[in-house]
Amino acid sequence: YSLLLQWSSCAAYFCMHGIAVDSKTTTCLINHPQLWPTPQCKLAILGSLQDGLTNPSAFEKLVVRLIPRPSGRTLAVGDVVAFNSPLNNHDPNSLMVRRVAALEGHPMLTTDDDSVERVPLGHCWVLADNEQLQPPDVIDSRAFGFLDMRLIIGRVIYRVRNSKQHGPVANSPQSEAADAAVIEGEVDVDELAAGMPAE
Repeated sequence: YSLLLQWSSCAAYFCMHGIAVDSKTTTCLINHPQLWPTPQCKLAILGSLQDGLTNPSAFEKLVVRLIPRPSGRTLAVGDVVAFNSPLNNHDPNSLMVRRVAALEGHPMLTTDDDSVERVPLGHCWVLADNEQLQPPDVIDSRAFGFLDMRLIIGRVIYRVRNSKQHGPVANSPQSEAADAAVIEGEVDVDELAAGMPAE
């Protein structure tokens, strides 16, 4: 599976590299949306949204709100996040999309001996939405363990399949409230739907 990432503007690129700018989001393309957000994803910076796409109908666009310093204060259980894969963190072009199931300090019951383990400081536990898939068919914290939150790029806040099928991503209530103004100010559905199939 592949995720094709295009910076929505140079501002987003600089924001990703720690330079203060106005843009708070970047735009991604993800294939196999029927499994979203379950597949492991690969990304590539594109010169054009259509570069490398042979079947646009297999893709959805995701708007990701950039989070420069992810933590338990900027994320919540239930948020869908995009992050650099912990399985290939030396490759800056490797990205995954999963939902936060537990944050630092939260207790978790182990499957080994039913003992309680707490999520370590600076980490979280992420799972795929598709409950029918189990490792090794899907890769999430059940495969790679606690996720270092420094690998998180941001929260997925909006998805677009075409001009008719689009809408906000279901995140935690507090994150949805915090992201409402960002969606209002930065999500242009007509622009996002450009080049996508009509149906």
